[in-house]
Amino acid sequence: MRTVLYFFILLFYGFFTADAQSSWTKGNGTPGNPFQIENVAHLQYLAEQVNKGNTYADTFFILTNHLDLSSVCGINGSDTVSWTPIGNEKNPFKGVFKGGNHTIKNLFICNTYDSTKNSSFSIKLTSCFSDTIYNTGPYVVTVKIISDFSFPIQAPMLKYIAFNSKGNFSDSIIMSSISGDSIWMASIPSSDFETKLVYHIVASGIDENSISLQDEFYIRNVNVDDSNSVAMLSFNRSDNYTMFNSLIPVDVTIKNKGLNNLKSANIGWSVNGINQKPVYWTGDLPIDETV
Repeated sequence: MRTVLYFFILLFYGFFTADAQSSWTKGNGTPGNPFQIENVAHLQYLAEQVNKGNTYADTFFILTNHLDLSSVCGINGSDTVSWTPIGNEKNPFKGVFKGGNHTIKNLFICNTYDSTKNSSFSIKLTSCFSDTIYNTGPYVVTVKIISDFSFPIQAPMLKYIAFNSKGNFSDSIIMSSISGDSIWMASIPSSDFETKLVYHIVASGIDENSISLQDEFYIRNVNVDDSNSVAMLSFNRSDNYTMFNSLIPVDVTIKNKGLNNLKSANIGWSVNGINQKPVYWTGDLPIDETV
């Protein structure tokens, strides 16, 4: 799925601004009648209160609308409009926050760097491979590193291990810079069909603190004699959506591996191994073409 892969949980972040923040007015905080977070101001108020020491232990909240944070975070984000982390060892959030099948978009997080504390950066995949891939590669992986200190970060490392009937093979690749210290890429070499490939990216700061992001995929073969064959080649996550107990848009690339034009296809997907309702695609896709 295509989404922003930050190493932060939205539930424990808030935003501080000079604008007035307002409290919610609906609900009583019980499981059957949770406090209703209806707008950005309510989310800001929750952040402020937890940072002041109210942990909301055993208190229930629910998001009742889709929220767009571009008005406070900006489309590109910066350290002056980022969501500031709330909750720490002294004042953790101890309530329950339900997404209510709503999304929060245009969220940007960028912590302030303190040389006496951990590095302040996050990492997300911008071009990734996951689930099942029907080609043997090579596989170009790109990532975006978001940093809040002025010194260059160390080049991130892509590490992978391939599992198949021939045994296991692992290697490490230093990623190459595409755009300054922001966009990095590396190419995983071609692999045989029927291979499981696990890879993760490690980003390190100047103080040697590091974070990592892992994904995996299976390399399967498609029967070229099947006149109805279709293969999923890849999917991409959006840069401006953050999952919040809800579905988010994804871009799926499929290829016609059959002997005739492809008119339709069921695109199956699962969550934690549980199959979900497939997406039905229709069109007129020529042989060996992608869409």
